[in-house]
Amino acid sequence: AKWTEDYCMQVHTVEEETEAYLDISEMKPPQSVPDDVFAAVKDSARRKWARSYQMQAHTIQEQLDAYEELQKIKPPEGVSEKAMKKLERRAKEKWPGNHEMQLHSLREFLKTFEQ
Repeated sequence: AKWTEDYCMQVHTVEEETEAYLDISEMKPPQSVPDDVFAAVKDSARRKWARSYQMQAHTIQEQLDAYEELQKIKPPEGVSEKAMKKLERRAKEKWPGNHEMQLHSLREFLKTFEQ
């Protein structure tokens, strides 16, 4: 167990975890995020970080931010809407449920058109 000899750190950790738990339980999806996406993000974070509410809260927020950014990406000049949809589909297939990695993959590919 972590902090077995440090009562102050035990108290701090319990307080931080309790706060994160309450944050998660009170979270509502942003208007731009469908309920099913929000539920899937929360479930994925819960499975990945079963022992840390702080990491769950952090992961949920990062994934929601990335999802919102994905909705805003527009194809750069030289990339058709059709090609962009294909790239988005490939990113979703490669990184299912991981909006951060989908966003990263798309941005990396689109950089090649900006140079």
